[in-house]
Amino acid sequence: MPEYSGYTPRTESIDFSEETGKIIDALKETGASRQAQKDELDLMQTTNEELVNSYELGQNQTLNTLVLDGADKIRSEMYEWNKMLKSGDMSPKEYREKMNNVESYWGMFANTAKSFDAKLQESLSRQQADENGIIQGSGFELYTTGIFGDMADLGNKSLYTDPKTGKIFLATMDAEGNMTDQYDVRQMNNPGNMIDNRVQLNETIINGTKGWDEFKLGSKVGGGSVKNIEDVRANPAYQFAKAGLVASVLSNNRSVASVLVDNSSGDYQYYRSDSEKQGIVDKAVENMKNVMEQSGKPMSAEDLAKFRAQQEGKMIFVGRDNTGTYQPQPTKDQVKAAEEVVENKIEIQLGRSETVTAGFNYYNGRSRGGDKKNKKGHSIYGDFRSAWMEATSNTSSPEKKAESKKASEDRLNDLFGGLYIVKWTDGGLAVYDPKAYNEEDDPDPISVVGKMRDLSRFMYGGSDAAGIETAYKEYDEDKKQWSSNKGNKPKAY
Repeated sequence: MPEYSGYTPRTESIDFSEETGKIIDALKETGASRQAQKDELDLMQTTNEELVNSYELGQNQTLNTLVLDGADKIRSEMYEWNKMLKSGDMSPKEYREKMNNVESYWGMFANTAKSFDAKLQESLSRQQADENGIIQGSGFELYTTGIFGDMADLGNKSLYTDPKTGKIFLATMDAEGNMTDQYDVRQMNNPGNMIDNRVQLNETIINGTKGWDEFKLGSKVGGGSVKNIEDVRANPAYQFAKAGLVASVLSNNRSVASVLVDNSSGDYQYYRSDSEKQGIVDKAVENMKNVMEQSGKPMSAEDLAKFRAQQEGKMIFVGRDNTGTYQPQPTKDQVKAAEEVVENKIEIQLGRSETVTAGFNYYNGRSRGGDKKNKKGHSIYGDFRSAWMEATSNTSSPEKKAESKKASEDRLNDLFGGLYIVKWTDGGLAVYDPKAYNEEDDPDPISVVGKMRDLSRFMYGGSDAAGIETAYKEYDEDKKQWSSNKGNKPKAY
């Protein structure tokens, strides 16, 4: 062998026999690995065919037909995928992904289809009151039950397998055979799409305010210390406690929706598409229009437009989250409306207690009635009536009308002695909690009353249902007494 500068002769010879053996062993291992992969992929097809063939028929015959037709399509597709795999037109990775999806989607769908009718009936039964008069299922549950119940109308539906992923969908087809909508078949077995508990607002508020009466604070009014009012709302911590309870009740979007749909008189409804929303609103507007025309008070175009806007504001959008579960998606205004519903329930639940000693003289020693000849003791009706009527004492011009209302407000606020703040609005007399009142913040009133009788709960201290009823009775008695002594016929103030 020639030598050159830097060359070092090899001291050992190469064993070509050993090296050849290593190459052969590596080729054998590669072949075995490929055969194992081939066996694994073939087994996936066999396993999925057995899964598809093992469907047990359920009670819904049309659904059975759909499933059996879908099984035929899926078997054909799996056969084509296997051919493409062996010809090299599909990678093992893609084949494995498709077959895994078939196993997952078909397994869940087949189990759901078998018990589909029973699940629908169970959900519908939750819309009926139990022995205690409680409805367990929410309005949202009823809406989603309708979505999946619509799947039972199979005249225009077909099982569809995504050619790219192998995922299975229940597709809605139009007259030309084009797919217009699709449902992930696994979502039919998602409990979140079939079950949603109604917010039992009354019981929640009762339980949530238990023990609050222990934190009542007293106040003394009326020209001396002979009238004591005890009210938990006088406690500075009340606003924080109320806010905490409201947040607890409205902890998620489903709770917000249930408060509006199931616990208010707002006629809120759900929708998933603009066309569905438009149809519901159009129907509500048409019904209102017909009702008003039949009553002889047809609505103007402007009034109908306002009513339409109100109805649109009561439509709650429903979409799918990242798990495919349907969820209501209330707007900020709808969340605020739900908060007001809960706050009003809290206010109604809370009571206040009053103790009045003999000889108590209301409102800093002023007369308790409009007729000093009343030998039985004056009522407060006369004072309030006079202040109320002040608002309409001069309507000769907008300026005079505003002055009259301001004078009425001042007199009424003077009579309430700081217990409440009142202000005339376009809708009537707004009554505010003085502790939460800040005119610059445009606060929400406790109530807006249109008649003096509606003001009686504040005049006579009624707050809970029983107290309000007592206030009405006391108001009616005082009004009757005042009218009798004045020789006037009672009027609807």
